[in-house]
Amino acid sequence: MEHRRRGPDSHAHRTEGEHHGTEPDSPGHRLTTQPGPRRRGLVVHLAVQPGVYPLVDFFADALDEALRHGAVVAGAEIAVCRRRGPDFIPDAHGFTLSAGGAENTGANTRFCAPAGLSKARANSTAITFGTCVFCWHTRGVPEFPAPAGSRKPQGPDEPCVLLKLGEIVLKGRNRQQFERLLHGNIRAAVRDLGMPVDLRQREGVILLRVTDGEERGEAGWAQAAGQIAERMRDVPGIARVCLPLRVAKTPEAVSAAAMSLTKGTSGTFAVRARRRDKRFPLTSGELSVLIGREIQEAHGLGVNLSHPDTTVFIEVDQDEVFVFTEGMAGQGGLPVGMSGRGVVLMSGGIDSPVAAYRMMRRGLRCFFLHFSGMPLTGPESIYKAYALVRGLDRFQGGSRLFVVPFGKAQQALKSSGADRLLIVAQRRLMLKTGEALARRLGAATLITGDSLGQVSSQTLTNITALDDAVQLPILRPLIGWDKIEIMAEARRIRTLAISELPDQDCCTLLTPRRVETRARIDDLRRIEIRLDAEDLAEELARSAHEYRQENP
Repeated sequence: MEHRRRGPDSHAHRTEGEHHGTEPDSPGHRLTTQPGPRRRGLVVHLAVQPGVYPLVDFFADALDEALRHGAVVAGAEIAVCRRRGPDFIPDAHGFTLSAGGAENTGANTRFCAPAGLSKARANSTAITFGTCVFCWHTRGVPEFPAPAGSRKPQGPDEPCVLLKLGEIVLKGRNRQQFERLLHGNIRAAVRDLGMPVDLRQREGVILLRVTDGEERGEAGWAQAAGQIAERMRDVPGIARVCLPLRVAKTPEAVSAAAMSLTKGTSGTFAVRARRRDKRFPLTSGELSVLIGREIQEAHGLGVNLSHPDTTVFIEVDQDEVFVFTEGMAGQGGLPVGMSGRGVVLMSGGIDSPVAAYRMMRRGLRCFFLHFSGMPLTGPESIYKAYALVRGLDRFQGGSRLFVVPFGKAQQALKSSGADRLLIVAQRRLMLKTGEALARRLGAATLITGDSLGQVSSQTLTNITALDDAVQLPILRPLIGWDKIEIMAEARRIRTLAISELPDQDCCTLLTPRRVETRARIDDLRRIEIRLDAEDLAEELARSAHEYRQENP
């Protein structure tokens, strides 16, 4: 790379490998050293001026442009951190050199205004003379870039929501499909809140900003971010929900945010820093020490890196820094809809809602099918099923409930001589009806809340007989769970209280005194031939009534 600019000694730059010798120090050259070793892989060749450090000469073009000066600035003191070595400098702006701050964090620069530079011209330069303004931005990254057509971005200390992705980050070439589907689910979830939200995808995280936050005021802004964060906790595909302060990429802003979050706390603390922007000049450890020292001096808190009472998280991103002290657990799993569609046989009990939730977390969009005992029973079981579906709707949105009156079909099975096989026979008929409905809805699987050995109809032999009834796969996410585990999960997702409400379930109607635990498939098929079960299932599927929650 040929330089046409001439140095202060009036000698032209020489090509790489043709170095000037070391000269005595002069007032115009504070730092005079032999050039260091060549950086491996550096595309730009460093030509060296006499008496000028090679990395300083590398920044000469940027400095000249900033200072509107025709040559390298005389009187500039530049000290390069030895720990970071020459690899540190090229990753920063040409004229964004650090000043002050922690020891061994980069370059320390003090610029003196060149003679003859007017005051107006000096004020128009990108560098403040006397003491350089520190900026942590990396090459080519603006402070708060605004999307096209948007107004000026929010200022420092902006409350926002940061969503940490779970196993989505482990995906390969199809990862963008998972992220796009998750974006749609997030937008659908916040649409119910009536808040304008700006969504931005980052590396492994999603940033949500309240676009009208400034109009809401400081308290309203923070409250809106809190409501969004609480809603995001129920969206599958999100592992953790954080409420950080979004601050500028300067040490003053990060320190101020960290000290504000730790104000009024007691006990010990720790700082956990990470960099998604690996071009950031400080390592995660150096940033933790820098901010930790500020917090310790300001509040006098003790340091405990193993079990702190308060943990300050600092995450350096491309455009800003996020500072927060805690996070909330999300649902994890995969975005709903990524794994296809399925029909859940919703009984109204404790097990089937939990089974539906577990499959939603695995990316399955669920339709719900409930069999009521009408006209032999009242509508109480329908109310329970609707309440359960409404409670589960917060995990996927747009849930649809189909109710089939099953009382007359149960009477037909009773009169067919099923006797001890009645429970297994009617469950096979329910599965056939669910399969017929699944074909109409484009679903590829059925989901039940079966748990191995929990009741007589869920023995291994009877489960095998149920699988024989349909061609679609039957998913049983609770097959290895006991009742205590299922109830604990139902309590966590807030469906247990509804499931425990009394009602007259169709499964309790016409129940024989003894239930077969080792049903034979041939005997069940003979009963279905007498009833023409295939046509009956199609008729039941056509008679299904849909109940869908209407948005206000």
